[in-house]
Amino acid sequence: MVAEGAGPYRFPDAGRTMTIMTPSTGSTERAARYFPFRTGPDADRIIRDAPDTDRDQQCRAVRLTSRHTRAMATARPLWLPPPILIAVCIGTGFWWIAALGTAVCALACVILYGIAKRARDDIRLLDGTVGVPIPDDLVKKVMTTGKAMHALAVLHQRAPIGGGLDEGLSHHRREIVTLNSRYTDHLHLARRHWVRGDMPRWRDTAQRLPVIANEVSKLVDSIILFADHDF
Repeated sequence: MVAEGAGPYRFPDAGRTMTIMTPSTGSTERAARYFPFRTGPDADRIIRDAPDTDRDQQCRAVRLTSRHTRAMATARPLWLPPPILIAVCIGTGFWWIAALGTAVCALACVILYGIAKRARDDIRLLDGTVGVPIPDDLVKKVMTTGKAMHALAVLHQRAPIGGGLDEGLSHHRREIVTLNSRYTDHLHLARRHWVRGDMPRWRDTAQRLPVIANEVSKLVDSIILFADHDF
């Protein structure tokens, strides 16, 4: 799956390392595989100079990501009609319209959130088994972001309920959710660009991850500082 007009590209036989000539520079791009959510030593989370034997799975992960995004985007607006219908129809002879509309929206939300959950679980499985393609020469920078996100996860695991650290995490919950989403979205966007053969955007997306790492490190410091002041 190569973006139209993006050539020339060369895809070797399965089992060999993928070599791609970028349209802008003509330089060779080699892809590593990064396993962002796998537990264990850091060395187990990277395959350097990875062979191009998982393209079908990577394409499937991109399709699942699109499915998850569409399902969530469709479900969110469906929470708006029920209260409007109830407000308009309550106390009138058309209360059944509000009841029917609410039931239809609720059923649609259940189906769509179910689709999104299954897609998310399948994506996470692929993230942990085939990994995310990233530029081989940017491995260390991407790993820095993963370590920062891991440090944030450790705070969650070790924070005693009701303690200062727990309050600090609650105080910064919105920032934590935003950074988690940005981290995951950038990884999956990098995969999408790689599948499409858009090497400049693939590289650019991967290069944005260390920026997130810097923001996460500052956030971790703020949470710890908040906890210290609470004592």
